[in-house]
Amino acid sequence: MKRNIYLSKLALKEAQEKFYKTLLKYKLAQPLKGELVSTEDSLGLITAEPIFARI
Repeated sequence: MKRNIYLSKLALKEAQEKFYKTLLKYKLAQPLKGELVSTEDSLGLITAEPIFARI
């Protein structure tokens, strides 16, 4: 029985271009929207924008 091989090697540059074109095609290239979260619930999360404290 003959094996079907579906994978092929791509050059890094070509793979990156293909990846980014797909992101743009499905409108996934922009940052995700942020959400408001209380300080208590923010443990382990990252901020979408800089946070400044009043002194």
